[in-house]
Amino acid sequence: MALGIMAQSHNDPGPQRTAEGVTVTLATCAKNEGRYLLEWIAHHEGLGFTEIVVYDNGSSDGSARTLAALDALGRVKYRHQPDRPEFGPQLWAFTDAVLQSRSDWIVFLDLDEFLLLDEQRPIGDFLATFPDTVTQVFFNWRTFGSSGRVEPGFGLVMERFQKAAPPGHPMNRLGKSATRRLAFHAVHVHAPYLSHGLSVHADGTPMVLEDIQGRPVDIRYGGGRVNHYVVKSRHEFEEKKRRGRGDFPEGDPRKDRDADQYFTGHDRNEIAVPLPPGLAWRTRLRMARLAAGLLLVRLVPAFRRRVAALLRRDGSGQLRRLTKESLLHGVRDGVLIRPPSDIRRPAAKRGRTPAGPPAGRRPADAPKRSPAG
Repeated sequence: MALGIMAQSHNDPGPQRTAEGVTVTLATCAKNEGRYLLEWIAHHEGLGFTEIVVYDNGSSDGSARTLAALDALGRVKYRHQPDRPEFGPQLWAFTDAVLQSRSDWIVFLDLDEFLLLDEQRPIGDFLATFPDTVTQVFFNWRTFGSSGRVEPGFGLVMERFQKAAPPGHPMNRLGKSATRRLAFHAVHVHAPYLSHGLSVHADGTPMVLEDIQGRPVDIRYGGGRVNHYVVKSRHEFEEKKRRGRGDFPEGDPRKDRDADQYFTGHDRNEIAVPLPPGLAWRTRLRMARLAAGLLLVRLVPAFRRRVAALLRRDGSGQLRRLTKESLLHGVRDGVLIRPPSDIRRPAAKRGRTPAGPPAGRRPADAPKRSPAG
């Protein structure tokens, strides 16, 4: 059985479709966040993502070995993401994720972000309710504070921090998106630029940007949200500060955070936000299964050889094929996408919609999702 699991990982049969026939890739880039990996992966496995791709940005805490073991089991896809000039590792990783994926939709999340849907259904079935004219679905943040914790303590992240900013707080205007792969024009951490189609909130209403990409005027939690555990305890935030920001390259002065100012501004605990019933229990059960798989990897020689081979890949050739000439003519299936070094952010205008060309065109009525299946 163990060899069969590994063979499945080697052969990579491609995305497995949900009941609605929709495939969704989840991609993240992480550095020294080993203590959070199993919870984050287990939670999002429960949302039914077709594949979870984790880029490790030079971790020294054992994260790479854990991810390689989970890759050998077929639970995630592990890729090494070295630091590169011009742009932070996140943009390089997410560009590669789009090019490598064969899924219908792609979602970018950080390790401190947990996507929640209002209904217990696979993410692919949820996205299938949107019409073809919708090419991006936006989920607003719900920003959580430290709950008064200085030390990490015990328990899941989602259990330890259940106090958040008021729903209408300005920092909740940001969020993350699900974007159709064939609609990518350029990678953006919060809301990728679109080559065509409409961007809407998770409740189906059009998303109108305030002033910058990925920050709409409205904060809407209907349909789903992203719980953003941005600071956690003060001790954990100090560790986060040492890791630096993943959206800026080494040497950029913006990579380091002002710890006191940032923590104070984001440590919001005004509103108690309890977890959906049963969520923590289901997550713990999936974590136990992941842990059992990691033990199996340690015991089976074939798995250990696979892990060693994955760890030997240094990622030095990653994105080498991303030349400007090849990308401007499309990469795969007509996708128009640019590497981070070629991204030029268009000028933002207040009240504009983030849909791609032709600019400013969208139906007068808000697109409606079909009734849930």
